[in-house]
Amino acid sequence: MAPSSIRSEREPEVVPVVPSVLSSPRQDGGPAQPATTSSNGRAGIHPGQPLTDSDDRAARIAALARQVAAMERQSERRAPDGEATGSAGGDQTSDQSATARAICLRLLALAPRPRAGLLQALRRKEIPDQIAESVLDRLTEVGLINDVAYANSFVRIKHRDRALGRTALRTELRRLGVDEESTAAAVETVDVDAERSRATELITKRVDAAMAAGPVAARRRLLSLLSRRGYASEVAVPVVERALEGYSGYVDGSGAILGGQET
Repeated sequence: MAPSSIRSEREPEVVPVVPSVLSSPRQDGGPAQPATTSSNGRAGIHPGQPLTDSDDRAARIAALARQVAAMERQSERRAPDGEATGSAGGDQTSDQSATARAICLRLLALAPRPRAGLLQALRRKEIPDQIAESVLDRLTEVGLINDVAYANSFVRIKHRDRALGRTALRTELRRLGVDEESTAAAVETVDVDAERSRATELITKRVDAAMAAGPVAARRRLLSLLSRRGYASEVAVPVVERALEGYSGYVDGSGAILGGQET
């Protein structure tokens, strides 16, 4: 697939809103410090401000990485007496946590990811699950991981650009590891009318080519197409029947011969 076509499938995707936890807490208990400024001169990430592809995503995530690292250092300095923060085991854990953060931030700089996908990436790099879960928890706290926002964006884009129906959207989100509640809520944003309309658009583009093989084969191929795209039969059958009604000699499901244009 050409790079331009790949880009067309990825509209500006909004990363979950970053909450106030991003502001670094002061040691003296005073007001939190504001977000930092990124290396390219842009303002850093502020509470309530979403990230979009129109921003310099990599630079802004780098700024966030510095903030997260600063928070981790403050947390370590405040660790209760007796915790082995400087031991060999503690150093190894710290190194693995830093590696896990770097992996996640690098992937998130490319595109939003579901939590399960990031966990699998960390496992492939042999990051222990306990450390991986801790890093993912922190990234979830600061808003870089949000399966609800990811699922909503995925459904909107794939329904629009690939004409996927509700069944296929649900299957894809489950495959990506998005939880059932987030998946169900996202799929529900595509109502029956929207699904029927998108199926009609898809079939309208394909019906002429399908009819070259004759009406019986055309009906079978078009229904198969909608089935593969995740459309239920109660949506697919009426859409295909209406598309074929304009062709002379087409026999619908009831056995009636329908008139119309010649093939």
